[in-house]
Amino acid sequence: FTTEPLPISIVITVQREVGYRLAADPGTKEYGALTLLARLHAGKPEIVRELPPVAFHPPPKVHSLAIRFVPQPDPLGSSEKRKQFFRVVRASFRQRRKQIRNALANAGELELDSGQARRALLACGVEPVRRGETLTVEEFIALTDSIEQVKAGG
Repeated sequence: FTTEPLPISIVITVQREVGYRLAADPGTKEYGALTLLARLHAGKPEIVRELPPVAFHPPPKVHSLAIRFVPQPDPLGSSEKRKQFFRVVRASFRQRRKQIRNALANAGELELDSGQARRALLACGVEPVRRGETLTVEEFIALTDSIEQVKAGG
């Protein structure tokens, strides 16, 4: 967000399936990069209410959700770190059923081998056998930092 001060909250209406993806918990099939984008900037979105098609005129063919976001300062700080964060997220979700160590090592854009991926994961407290879909936004931020340190030789 670029406004100062940040709004207290923002309520939006979206298609129900999108809303559930925005508010998904780690480890669920709805959890993914869209969820992490929302959480990065607004914590855990709160589903306020489901809206049936008859709540609108003309009524759409889909159900909707009203979702509340509470904007938060950007925890990444720089555009380069944000780009790296989403490289890590994409690599982790590209092959959802793989263990995160293998998903990271197989992602050419990260330029990590399996040993480096394992070291980066262990350094930030993430077990290498977990799947990317189980990591919280805070764990992804820590992993992004850890990968940079491992690649720098630290």
